[in-house]
Amino acid sequence: MPAERFLSPREVESRLRISRKTLANWRSDPAQPGPRYRRYGNKILYPESGLTEWEAAHEFRSTQDYDRGQEVVSGADRRPALAELEAKIESLKKKLVTAEEAMFAILSSPSTARSKRRR
Repeated sequence: MPAERFLSPREVESRLRISRKTLANWRSDPAQPGPRYRRYGNKILYPESGLTEWEAAHEFRSTQDYDRGQEVVSGADRRPALAELEAKIESLKKKLVTAEEAMFAILSSPSTARSKRRR
């Protein structure tokens, strides 16, 4: 079994055609996860297998394949999440209608009307 090959940041920059600053930002910003890396003291190394996996995860056929740089989610994987969000929206709409009805009932009740006239 061959040993894992590691790439230096300079090799990764060259392979991905990105700047040193971008690579450093990816390491420090969890919102922009870059390829996996290992730190040995001051030395940073990228396992080639991890870099290859990361490249594959960021390969798209169209802009519909990704959502603002997040992980690739296929259409089939989105359906349950979309159905869940639609169900939550419907539930919130029902709560809003119920709240509106309750507010209307309170405002149109005779006791509320009398208290308004006294002011």
